[in-house]
Amino acid sequence: PKKEHMVAIIGNDAFVFDMKSEKVGQWIVKDGTPNAVEVGDDGKLYMAFGKEVITYNSDGFRYGTVIDETILGEGFEDMDITVDESGAMWVLVDTGWVFKFKKPGKLDWKLKAVDHELIHPRFGVFQGNLLITDRDTIVPVDAMQAHLDEEQAKQDEAEAKKAEGKK
Repeated sequence: PKKEHMVAIIGNDAFVFDMKSEKVGQWIVKDGTPNAVEVGDDGKLYMAFGKEVITYNSDGFRYGTVIDETILGEGFEDMDITVDESGAMWVLVDTGWVFKFKKPGKLDWKLKAVDHELIHPRFGVFQGNLLITDRDTIVPVDAMQAHLDEEQAKQDEAEAKKAEGKK
């Protein structure tokens, strides 16, 4: 958006167009064909390749890995990336875990969104509500409420332990 470009990714080729639909550039995606692509609030391209998210500029400059297994854990094979209305980045992996980031690479929180494996996960987020496509259905998940419930349960447990310790 900052450069007023549209980038079309076809295989491992990136085609860059201006707002008049005129081609202004073309480059090869060095990491191959991405599983998912999203434009961040910062105007950078975030591309999922296997188990990591790599940042590119619209001119093809490769910044490097911003999200990987050190944040997302192990045991997944596929993921999707999306950005919500406030510009926050979210990642959904095929094991059903969703990750909300304060900024790309800086995890805010995570939760188990669904209790089964997803085939080629795809999702969107609006106001903390996830719409996850799974097979022939759309699974709605109120991730924000689930996160708040988890936080409240942790707080209640800590208070109970504290009260028990005073006895």
